Amino acid sequence: MIHKSITTSLLISLFLLFGTSLTLGFDENGIPEPGDIVAEISAKLNPATIRPVENIRLEATLNMVPGWHVYSVIPQGEDAPPPSDLRVADTQFVPDGPVYETRPVNDFDKVIGLNLSYHKNKAVFYRNFKIPTETQTGKNKLEVTVHFQTCSDKICLPP
Repeated sequence: MIHKSITTSLLISLFLLFGTSLTLGFDENGIPEPGDIVAEISAKLNPATIRPVENIRLEATLNMVPGWHVYSVIPQGEDAPPPSDLRVADTQFVPDGPVYETRPVNDFDKVIGLNLSYHKNKAVFYRNFKIPTETQTGKNKLEVTVHFQTCSDKICLPP
């Protein structure tokens, strides 16, 4: 039983929200113009075949324009930027643990002025879900928001 509606809805939603390619139309100071994209996102479910009482993993990959980064999923203090996060709208799929990530870099961020954990060029975030016994194939929708803030060595964009 492949659950195509979840995968298709998720990918279409992410496509519409974030666009399909990285745009390099920045001004002469490396600051993006309105409408420029500094991060591209893709997502997949693993396994693609969803069965009641099993677990699935959502994997969201962010590819950033060179020179840009996003912050870790781990909160880094009161004055630090907000952590990246995978948020799931009301769904019958039950989150199974926190959001995980590939290993971030820990370095001094010149714009923020703090030692922070962040991802350069690429970040992969993971979230596990339990599939309830009453799940029906073709009747569910998984709406996901990937919350993150992108920064370069000159500017941070709003989350």
